[in-house]
Amino acid sequence: ERELVPQLGNCFSVKQSPIWMDASTGKYCAALEAAVGGAANLASETGSKAFRRFTASQIWKIKDKDPAAFAATQRVSLISAFIVSVFLQKFAPEDSSDASGTNLIDLRSDPPQWSTKMLDIVSPKLREKLCSAPVDSFAVLGNIGEYFQRRYGFSPSCRVVAAAGDNPCSAAGMLMREDADLCISLGTSDTAFMLSSTATPRADVGSIYRNPLKRLSYMPMVVYTNGSLTRESARDYDGNARSWNEFEDLVKSVPKGNNGVVGFYLPRPEIAPETNGNVSRYFNESGNSVEDSDLSLGTRCRAALEMRALAVRYHTTCLGMSKPARIVATGGGSSSPSMIQILADVLQCPVYVSPTVNSAGLGAAYRAFHAVQCEAAEKGFVDFSASISSKKDIESERVLKASPDSDSKTIYDNLYRNYIRCENLVRDDQQG
Repeated sequence: ERELVPQLGNCFSVKQSPIWMDASTGKYCAALEAAVGGAANLASETGSKAFRRFTASQIWKIKDKDPAAFAATQRVSLISAFIVSVFLQKFAPEDSSDASGTNLIDLRSDPPQWSTKMLDIVSPKLREKLCSAPVDSFAVLGNIGEYFQRRYGFSPSCRVVAAAGDNPCSAAGMLMREDADLCISLGTSDTAFMLSSTATPRADVGSIYRNPLKRLSYMPMVVYTNGSLTRESARDYDGNARSWNEFEDLVKSVPKGNNGVVGFYLPRPEIAPETNGNVSRYFNESGNSVEDSDLSLGTRCRAALEMRALAVRYHTTCLGMSKPARIVATGGGSSSPSMIQILADVLQCPVYVSPTVNSAGLGAAYRAFHAVQCEAAEKGFVDFSASISSKKDIESERVLKASPDSDSKTIYDNLYRNYIRCENLVRDDQQG
């Protein structure tokens, strides 16, 4: 009859678990990459170079800094699997899409498996502290526990499905089409991802996750730290607080292509390209630096938007994503007409806005429905889109917000080539 909090309060070996914003594991990331012969080899094995927020380096840090806590740990679990464990009242395995953000999975294994090599590198004892192997995201793991049946009235036949992270669930919630739809989420951080039939891991940009909706398919993703707060900082660069309508006017005061100026305004440490923060560099069409004092506020504001669109085009191409047939934009930034038009012009495809406010929550519900259908199917799998389309026609609700302007292709193809050259200059400067 007791609530969960007092029952679970003393079960954690580490009282303050790290979250995705933790950046304290740099030396462990370096050790991971060195152990496999470099970042490129690690990306090929697990889908990503070593990231400070990923699970492998965080586990290694705890093992190093608090060996007693590590020794006392019975199970290491992602938060998604932990929630499922609570519902089942027994340990639940990670789903393969969320497990892709650990630097511990064998990216191309079928069925999903942990990488034996990576487990041994982090700790020979880690294997016994994890689930035996991740499971497909559409796996049904059992019935809900008796506690929830008695306390909250759940049916004893209520099935519990493997849990995934927010981005995989958003892909489900927006019914993204493989090799066709590119989702760009514009929020406090920006994210671009696609469901893809192929995987091209890179050490210098992005990550490859497993597709939560289909076996042996992937979800390349790029995350950018500098999102809406950085655009707000560009808007108010001169110290005067402005409205977003004023920001739109400033962007429109400068022609598309920004008179050849490419900007890298990255006040916060960035993931792609990797920087240490406090970067404010601008280049002209010849690739030469432009002094801050020579820039108008409108140029800065347009550069902040074009930077994001050009980065998405470049980095998704690096990860082997197909040229999208359309963009589905979400997040607060998708309400900016200028941002949406720039995305359409730079990537040369139409931009739609999803009507779903909480696509991750909706996607989790879709995934549960899909998993139960897969469980009942003779071959253990049914197509996700076909499964959900019988319940909801989300396509009819998507709103076309922008199409490429006829004169934009040449302008942005030229700017794109200059962007690549200038990003390499910024990257080299940060590494030098």
